Amino acid sequence: MTIKASKTLGGNNFSNKLLAIILFLAFITFVNTLGNKFALDDFMVVKENTLVKQGISALPQIFSNPYHTGHNTLSNDFYRPLSIALFAIEYNIWGFNTTAYHFINLLLYLLTLMVIFKASDAIFNNKQIIAVFIACLLFAVHPIHTEVVANIKSCDELLCLLFSFSALYCYIWYARQGKITIIILATVCFLLAALAKETAVTFTILIPFCFLFYLNEHKTRSYLICISVILTTICYLFVRNQILGQYNANHGSDVSHLANPLALPGIEAATRWASTFYILGYYLRLFIYPYPLVCDYSFNSIPLTNFSNPVVWLSLCFYIGISILAIYRFIKFKKDAIAFAIIFFLVCLSLFSNIPFLMSGIMAERFIFFASYGFTLFAGLIISQLLETPQQISLQTLRKPIIVVISIYVLAFMFISIKRNTEWKDSLTLFSTDLPKFPQNSRLLCFLGSVKSIDEANAEVDQATKLKIQKDAVDLLRKSLAISPDYFECHTELGQTYFKMGLLDSAEREDQIALQLKPDDVLSLNELAGIAFKRKDFKTSLSYCRRVLQLDNNYVTTLSNISLCLAIDEKFDSAIYMLRKAMLLDPEYNANNINMAIVYKIMNQFDSSKYYEKRAQIANPSFHLNYSK
Repeated sequence: MTIKASKTLGGNNFSNKLLAIILFLAFITFVNTLGNKFALDDFMVVKENTLVKQGISALPQIFSNPYHTGHNTLSNDFYRPLSIALFAIEYNIWGFNTTAYHFINLLLYLLTLMVIFKASDAIFNNKQIIAVFIACLLFAVHPIHTEVVANIKSCDELLCLLFSFSALYCYIWYARQGKITIIILATVCFLLAALAKETAVTFTILIPFCFLFYLNEHKTRSYLICISVILTTICYLFVRNQILGQYNANHGSDVSHLANPLALPGIEAATRWASTFYILGYYLRLFIYPYPLVCDYSFNSIPLTNFSNPVVWLSLCFYIGISILAIYRFIKFKKDAIAFAIIFFLVCLSLFSNIPFLMSGIMAERFIFFASYGFTLFAGLIISQLLETPQQISLQTLRKPIIVVISIYVLAFMFISIKRNTEWKDSLTLFSTDLPKFPQNSRLLCFLGSVKSIDEANAEVDQATKLKIQKDAVDLLRKSLAISPDYFECHTELGQTYFKMGLLDSAEREDQIALQLKPDDVLSLNELAGIAFKRKDFKTSLSYCRRVLQLDNNYVTTLSNISLCLAIDEKFDSAIYMLRKAMLLDPEYNANNINMAIVYKIMNQFDSSKYYEKRAQIANPSFHLNYSK
């Protein structure tokens, strides 16, 4: 089984019909995501992102800042401007219409499937169409992709894979036609892939590998393709390093052990390596048997293990075995397709294996989005070989069982994916569904407690029911802290819940613990400012607000809150300035309107106060100010 060059890229009617089947089944599988709302990280990258809310005008800032700039400040950040830029453009068009955002994700997924199918078919010179069809079909409906399609945030994964394969496809096109405009287009596609997510770096290895050892009939063109890929990668890494360095956000060693237990201080080398191969084995199981699926695998979902665990050795043997198989077939058979599939799988997986460096999370379904195509391609090639039955065996005897098994697998994958999509409906549904699967996951406990305190309790009108929900949230947050006492974000969430319940002393205690664990935690400082303000200790409140703004002078909540302290101190110009800045950063934050109405009331400018009161009432009809003398 070899890969040969061809001068055509378009395929034929048969391949187009197979592609149509893949796209149709993928659409059927994921169309129910259109009814979902924001969930998990969607708030960070869209709903609560101040840069996104500025729309197209923020594009220069988006391309010159780290990934999380519009939400918070991280010491270990990324440079992924493309998806944030797309969200800003979308916001300009349809605001926070979640159906539209999910439709774009679905559309990008379908486009990605189309490009992967066309590129794979072109690589195999239209000679392995059945293998490519099976691979793309399994990839299209695989349940591990539900996170990528159903989570709006994962648009970065979709854009990266789409443009990575688009670059590969255009490079193949250039290798066969030699037009300079095509290699320019390929270079642009590869740059866009890198700007979407760092995973594109794997194609810095895969594309040269492809054209040096497989599609190398035109040596000069192959070398130019390699130069194009390498130079694009160098330029991207240089810009990335400059931007992250400028904002002191390039500390790759700052990995939380709560998200990745392999970063636990003092962990033994044997435990780390055994746990690493256990996780790689867990990925393998998800490829074959994708259940259970969860949105977060952090501490303590998958306990650390050692080399006495047989699963570790099974995983280690499997990965060593397929590596040897790839090397053997690569050397033994000229341009072997199975070797290509295995190498594609291993290269894409290596970036998320925790071997070259620790990931920000110990594992995630989105981490294996790229690698999953290498796995399904390997499966497709093996199955297609089985269908090419030796003459002494009845063709019908072997074909029928294989086709039945594949059909059952595809239908089972579709069923699991469709059901899993509904679990991504919103954060409350997602966390409530996933926590029973891993009840000792401290972050899932915190996530569910937080969403109950913020979303579920805030939506409840009946005070008795609201208090019960808040107490349930406290119980979940306390369970999380019982597992991870140094989980500073959970202390902050617990403090925020106590604050809403009117338990100011308890709220202050939790926020102070959070600050001991992380002295520059702006959320805890902001909450302490609110507690002091509630106690009418305006001087202390102002002091906490100023500490926040020293750390992040664009922190909208504090900009809005400090205005009240300044107004009470009769520094009206400063108060109005802070509120106008907050409104520019986040036009959707209704507290800005409320606080502006209050500040103007303090200033006795009742017309202006009533104007902002009416604006506030659009989002919060219960808000009213008393203007009696």
